[in-house]
Amino acid sequence: MSTTFTVQFSRAQLTALRGLLETPAVQDAAKAGLLAAALRGRDLVVRETGKQRKVDTGRFRTSWKAERTRDGAVLLNSAPYAAVIEGGRRAGARMPPLGPIEAWARRKGIDADPWAIARAISRRGIPGVFILRDAIPKVQKFVNAEVRREVLRVLAPYSGGGGTP
Repeated sequence: MSTTFTVQFSRAQLTALRGLLETPAVQDAAKAGLLAAALRGRDLVVRETGKQRKVDTGRFRTSWKAERTRDGAVLLNSAPYAAVIEGGRRAGARMPPLGPIEAWARRKGIDADPWAIARAISRRGIPGVFILRDAIPKVQKFVNAEVRREVLRVLAPYSGGGGTP
């Protein structure tokens, strides 16, 4: 069962609250929460990459990064072929480069013409695995939890309780 309360504030009180929320300390806390969420998201997508068995050399899995930005944080994969693994490759697209296909075939012990493999990829496409897309709802929960935790930590002295929320 939930209960709804309505609280009325004067315009001056709302202005003071807005001013408090727009302070550099609260803004920095929100950004710290975003970075913490991105780091948790990175751990999640690294695990999911292993579960999806999208590991050949390990470069794709180790290329997941969570980085601070001016406005918060970003979760990304810096592998040059990350977009193809994530979103796939549509049928009918031009042929992929032969060099990476040759190296992959050598590692896998496949004795096939790389040109034939590239042509088949071009003709049939490659399905995406959507690791990041599928992780976004979980990462959103991390964002909510981490930003809330960091902002409440900064606002604790103003709450009257003085403790950690």
